[in-house]
Amino acid sequence: MKEAGSAARMTAQGIWIFKSFMMILPLLCILAGYLVYRRQYKIDAQFYQKIVQDLAKRREQKP
Repeated sequence: MKEAGSAARMTAQGIWIFKSFMMILPLLCILAGYLVYRRQYKIDAQFYQKIVQDLAKRREQKP
């Protein structure tokens, strides 16, 4: 892509590589984000109750 200088001078292989990265790189980032989300952000019933209690305490502390 750098060697071509402009879009009109890009080869078919260069265009294919560019389009592949436009699809593959975002897909990999989305997949990595989803895996982090599934692994790190788990809210079970016990954790949910703790969140609700903390929020209730904060509401009581507001002036």
